[in-house]
Amino acid sequence: MIRRLLLVAWLLLPAWAIAKPTLALAPIEGDKDGKVAELIEGAVDEDFKVLGPKKVEATMGKLDIGEVDRKTIKKLRKKLDAEIVVYGKVDKEGKKKNLTLSISARGKRTQRFEIDYKSADAKSFKKELRGELNRRLAGAERDDSNNDDDEDEKQKRED
Repeated sequence: MIRRLLLVAWLLLPAWAIAKPTLALAPIEGDKDGKVAELIEGAVDEDFKVLGPKKVEATMGKLDIGEVDRKTIKKLRKKLDAEIVVYGKVDKEGKKKNLTLSISARGKRTQRFEIDYKSADAKSFKKELRGELNRRLAGAERDDSNNDDDEDEKQKRED
């Protein structure tokens, strides 16, 4: 009996120890049909526990946050207990669209990138979005919560 319990504990311990970091995906401004947010969720859900735009938006309402920016990101990240917050906007200019995404991780500088595209259904857009997210999130998986306050102070001084 004890052997079985030890075996079960031995099998479950690695899964518990390798818990996925939490990524909060704020609503993407200008993403009316939610396709871009869906693509982002799909691109990161294997490596992260994703809190979707609806949950993040509800939390933003509770915290009286109208939009996500560098000043409100820390409050939102703390309330959601998320290591990473992704937020952004879609601008439309004629037939072209421009996606600007910001990735804010504890203890790290906010990373921003832009992608121009015509359709969220285009394979080239999906491939480029997935590649950028994977590349930029690769180093953000490590939790450096002790450095969170220091990084916010650095950003304030730079402004």
